[in-house]
Amino acid sequence: MTPTNKLTCLLLIALFACLTSVDARADDWPRFLGPGGLSVSSETGLPSTWSAEENVLWKLDLPPWGNSSPVVIGDRIYLTTQTEDTSLLVLAVDRTAGKLLWQTKIGRGKLDAHRLHNMATPSVVADTERVWALFGTGHLACLNTAGEVLWQKNMQDEYGGYKIKWGMGSSLVLYKGLIYITCMHTGPSYVVALDGKTGDEVWRKDRSFQARVEGNDAYTTPILVGDEDDMQLVICGAESINAYNPLTGEEIWRCKGLEIDHNAGRSIASPTYCDGTFIAVASGFQGLGFVRAIRAGGQGDITETHPIWTHKSRSPDCPTPVCYDGYVYMNNDQGIATCLDLKTGEEQWQTRLLSGDSKVSPIAADGKIYFFSNKTQCKVVKAGPEGKVLAENHLEGTMMASPAISDGVLYIRTRDRLYAIGEK
Repeated sequence: MTPTNKLTCLLLIALFACLTSVDARADDWPRFLGPGGLSVSSETGLPSTWSAEENVLWKLDLPPWGNSSPVVIGDRIYLTTQTEDTSLLVLAVDRTAGKLLWQTKIGRGKLDAHRLHNMATPSVVADTERVWALFGTGHLACLNTAGEVLWQKNMQDEYGGYKIKWGMGSSLVLYKGLIYITCMHTGPSYVVALDGKTGDEVWRKDRSFQARVEGNDAYTTPILVGDEDDMQLVICGAESINAYNPLTGEEIWRCKGLEIDHNAGRSIASPTYCDGTFIAVASGFQGLGFVRAIRAGGQGDITETHPIWTHKSRSPDCPTPVCYDGYVYMNNDQGIATCLDLKTGEEQWQTRLLSGDSKVSPIAADGKIYFFSNKTQCKVVKAGPEGKVLAENHLEGTMMASPAISDGVLYIRTRDRLYAIGEK
């Protein structure tokens, strides 16, 4: 087997490797967009229909407000919020009873941000012993499962002030005891790995790629792809997508060419991966963006050698696409959903699926794709090239947080409420 074929085979089992990570159980949702950051669950028996009463196992009012997604580890759900007096809180919820177990204040503060979000936008990451939380102010904390702070620091104090136009929104990533934080803005950009137990720096890499104007700003979260011998930390932003060795910080490959013909060419949607193919989004702002597929297995600069196809119609700005069973599913911020063939990029269907704005990333499980609008409308679509809508659901409130899946239950976070949706 050639080295290229060997690497491709290793990458083909990325999803399995991510789902069986030592940092979480198979049915946990330990970070933003789930295991590996791929928005996919292997669970079955998930509900397709719900309403304000139907299939709502419980609902819990949260201190308002925040957009961080729920993270599920064992019998706990963790998330963050910011109160009216700018307090920054980490919350722990009993997953079965839907009761608030504790809330811990990490600090206070507020920086400029888009009106649709605040300092409680980055999602936490957790394992069975600890939870790590980052806020848009740069406050970073490690807590134990009792809500006690083990250590904390401020990333702005240590690495420089944030110069990102719409407010920090990247979430944390955990691998082998290391916490990964990205900061991509008009100031010095970086990705840094910290020791999760102590907060000490393990490695840091400059990521100032000199994109154009707002193209330097990125709100994306890295994904983890590979197996124990070839794990890659993949990051999208500054008009490029690239991969690092997560233990050493050594860059493995870089693919450029994600710029758009507009000064607001920022990156918001995170990268994703399936079956040897990475999917990267160039901002869909004002309909100028595109989605690009990139073949895995590269080394060095792969800009000219590894792109497979590019799709330019109705690409998202905020929502991250999901790859599932050979297809790429995505919705743009205006609620128009698209299904593409993963291998060829050929469009299978495209339709206005949601009414109103949608900043929420779709998730896939149980042969279904769940699409959400900001008004908590959810269209459940059968996976595959037909685009068959199985159900339409509504809840109260507004949402920008992507849901979590664990143990047959969907956890949906609105600005100030958490719902558990499951078959009764």
